[in-house]
Amino acid sequence: MKKKLDELIANIDKLPNLFNVGILVLKKLDDPDVQAKEIAELISIDQALTTQLLKICNSAQYGFSRKISNLQEAVTKLGFKILKSLVFVSISQGVLRREVSGYALGSDDLWVNSITTAFYAKRIAELAHYRDPDTAFTAGILKDMGKIIINQYVQNSYKQIMEKVEKKRITFYDAEIEELGYSHAEIGARVAANWNFPDELVESIRYHHEPGGYEGGNKDIKKLVHIVHLADIMTIMAGSGIGADGMMYSPDMNTFDVLNLNSNYSTIEELFSELIDLQPIIEEMAGLANSDK
Repeated sequence: MKKKLDELIANIDKLPNLFNVGILVLKKLDDPDVQAKEIAELISIDQALTTQLLKICNSAQYGFSRKISNLQEAVTKLGFKILKSLVFVSISQGVLRREVSGYALGSDDLWVNSITTAFYAKRIAELAHYRDPDTAFTAGILKDMGKIIINQYVQNSYKQIMEKVEKKRITFYDAEIEELGYSHAEIGARVAANWNFPDELVESIRYHHEPGGYEGGNKDIKKLVHIVHLADIMTIMAGSGIGADGMMYSPDMNTFDVLNLNSNYSTIEELFSELIDLQPIIEEMAGLANSDK
């Protein structure tokens, strides 16, 4: 039996309990008057979040001259902008490391896919001169959060969805919509909006499979939607945690134009050859998340 969209959304409020401290931290970081000490004290309430942030902060990626051993120092050295991205990483990996069998994703597959997309999105944002590459990183992390939410319903309808993919030669994403009446992207966006995430994150989640569907007038949001879409395509090319919905997935042909990448890259393959150099950093970040298992 198909679950109605509004009914499904109404039952999602339990999910933030998995990382309610993280959500509170993100809201506090938007307060221009908040102090580093206040942020550090709030993070310290959640032992897992504290451990994860310190672990990431001391990774080779940030390369501080000495080990960071307390939260207030970490918050001060990183700055609120980078900290916000890392909080999204920390609160997401606890959810995204689950098995998502409805999409043929094993344990950690969705997490590896998401962290890869995040790093690719940040680099593409830099190349496209997007105003905030760290927001692009966060958008890449969150793009598939809807998969966790509707995994059960996709799993129950997996056979029918695959039949549509094979018989109609359509994408898994389109078959998902035909069978369920909604997509993981729409669900993820609706939940993100309910949690008061910024509009640019909500829209990048909603349209990352079909960036041309965004018809709003905000040029920054349009650019971010295309950045996440392209990063998602690159992640599939890299074979990083791809599942069933990677089938028949093709890029929007206008993306290179929207991002003005044609002057430096004549093909997607040329861009991919640069992004693949990020693999050691991505593997380190994924390893940090896995090391507490």
